[in-house]
Amino acid sequence: MKKYFFIFISIIFCVNHIYAENKAFKGIKEINLVDELTGKRKTLITVEKGDTMYANETTNQFLIENDGGTIHYIPVEYKGITGYAQSHEIYPIKLSEQDTLKFIQTKRLEDRTVQERLLVPAIEWTMNTVSDYMTWFWFILFSIVAALIFFVVSFSDKLKSFGLIMVGVSLSAASICEFFYLLHATSYVIWFIYPSVVGGWGHVILNFIIFSALCGVQAGLYYYLAYTCVTGNLQFKVDFKKDEDDEDEDEDEAPGSFLKNLGLLPILIGFALMIMIWVDYFTGSKMSGTPFIVLISLLGVGGIIELIYLFKYKMWIAGFLMPVFYIVGGIGLAGIVMILGMLSVLIVIAGAIFGFLAILAVGAIGGLIGSMAQAGKRVEGYDEFGNKVTGTLDAFGDVHGDDGKTYKQKSGWF
Repeated sequence: MKKYFFIFISIIFCVNHIYAENKAFKGIKEINLVDELTGKRKTLITVEKGDTMYANETTNQFLIENDGGTIHYIPVEYKGITGYAQSHEIYPIKLSEQDTLKFIQTKRLEDRTVQERLLVPAIEWTMNTVSDYMTWFWFILFSIVAALIFFVVSFSDKLKSFGLIMVGVSLSAASICEFFYLLHATSYVIWFIYPSVVGGWGHVILNFIIFSALCGVQAGLYYYLAYTCVTGNLQFKVDFKKDEDDEDEDEDEAPGSFLKNLGLLPILIGFALMIMIWVDYFTGSKMSGTPFIVLISLLGVGGIIELIYLFKYKMWIAGFLMPVFYIVGGIGLAGIVMILGMLSVLIVIAGAIFGFLAILAVGAIGGLIGSMAQAGKRVEGYDEFGNKVTGTLDAFGDVHGDDGKTYKQKSGWF
């Protein structure tokens, strides 16, 4: 009995130690701490965006008791008041460099996404590498801007090779940071389209336009780099003495459309990932990580194709560098295209619903205006028994018959 008691105490100590490592939290928006989890909740205190909330014994005990279950709210302390904050609106932060952050699972095992099941160590690494998920965003922005600058530099004949290499380096850096961002902000990746987070629908629209533009620039530069790579314009080629027949053969073997458009592969993978994420979500998150790994591995196939092609024509430097840029740069691009695709689908659905409602509203308003314009008009028709009835239209399109009855207009009332 004593043995099992010590085992139990050890388990409790270890679990408590894990959750105690998340000592403080911040919100992605203004947070309302409520007094209870069920019933009519009362707001105890409002936490301004950017303010720090702290974990206490209630927090640790709650996470221990609900480990493995669904956690919609987490108790935290703010200005001496303990209340419940929505779990997807807060994230743990470090109070000192010595602190360690742990990813809090807020879903049941069967409901967890692929990354929540398989990539927790990588998620925690990103959380402990930088202090805030927005740090990765700024790295992404700077890298894409740098890639755009080096793209302009590449138009110089003397700096073409240098510019293109640096475009590849910058796009690879952006891709790595995008991957880390997707891991770090797992629960709130698309925070920038939440009106309550960014301050209204105007900011949502602006953020979507900026995000789409960045995605477009990144995809365009990636495609340009891949296209330039296989069309022999990199100026990396090492010249060897060849006979005239070899030269004629090389000139005749221009790259086909498949090789020229190899830069579109990450975009296609991104849309495929989007479909797989939706399928995984609507089927209860049952999909294993294997299909995702296989899909991403197609970038490796594309990189190998580039390597073989470039080595075939003795472009050694390009053969070593470009496949790396292709694979590394394509991973983040595929992830960003996946997000943009999801947002676009949601916008299309919302637009279709809004358009349908607008058509109904316009029809109703038009009908009302038409009815009001016809109010007082004398009409005649037939009732359901075929009897002829005369009367007067009102503003709602009903007919007040001369016999004292009110009739609804049907096909016979003209």
